[in-house]
Amino acid sequence: MSDECPFCNRDPFHYVDNGLGMEAVAVTCCELGDEFYRGARPEPETVTMSWEDFHGVGCKISSLRAQLAAQIIIQRGWEDEARKATSQLASARKALEDIRKRIYGPANAQMWDIRQIVDAALPLTDDFRT
Repeated sequence: MSDECPFCNRDPFHYVDNGLGMEAVAVTCCELGDEFYRGARPEPETVTMSWEDFHGVGCKISSLRAQLAAQIIIQRGWEDEARKATSQLASARKALEDIRKRIYGPANAQMWDIRQIVDAALPLTDDFRT
């Protein structure tokens, strides 16, 4: 019930109710489908088909190729976009790091100076306590 013939796009099977559910009992879609879903039957020596079937197979293969080509183009486009976004992210990180250094660099230097003054003053406070 969920199969689709690759040649004619129809459900390839004829179903009958066996009392427990529907069961596929025969292939009824097209000659190529009959050969494709042959099951345990021996392989045929040749396969013949009508022009309409041949044309239908060609159209289906052509549309599948077009779909595949479109998917490849879309995938490549997404990969290009991902590369661009990664590059932009790296640039943004570098810009933020530069901004951080400009903003906090002088403050860090001042904090270091204050720390040195405090460290130098601590021994003096210890001298006054004794």
